[in-house]
Amino acid sequence: MISKNLHILGDSAFPLLENLLVPYKATHILSDREKLFNKRLSSTRVVIEQAFGLLLGRFRRLKSLESKSVELMSLIVTGACILHNLALKNNDLFEIEDNDQDFDIQTDEFHQNLDVPIAVTQRNGIDKRNELSLR
Repeated sequence: MISKNLHILGDSAFPLLENLLVPYKATHILSDREKLFNKRLSSTRVVIEQAFGLLLGRFRRLKSLESKSVELMSLIVTGACILHNLALKNNDLFEIEDNDQDFDIQTDEFHQNLDVPIAVTQRNGIDKRNELSLR
């Protein structure tokens, strides 16, 4: 589905998986390293969410797309990014609507598409997050 060296960023509502990184939960006193990781993950997610907000504002049809294929959705979003950049290059500005709608992502569907047992990918996610937090 997703290469091992890539990952999706999620918030604490999502499970930690090898390709879905989420913040450390405050089930214990977080170390400085864990706090820094959470801060970096959060600030990166904000930038990504703002970019998706721009795309959703320009291409409203993206709000109601349904696909079970990560590859197809990736192509659609990439195409929207290319069109958005071309529009900006040609000074085609648009008004941004402030609907402040969240994305509705079904985590059950994500789990159903996994080829490996959930416990394995959770363990791999823990290892990957710990490794990234050391950088």
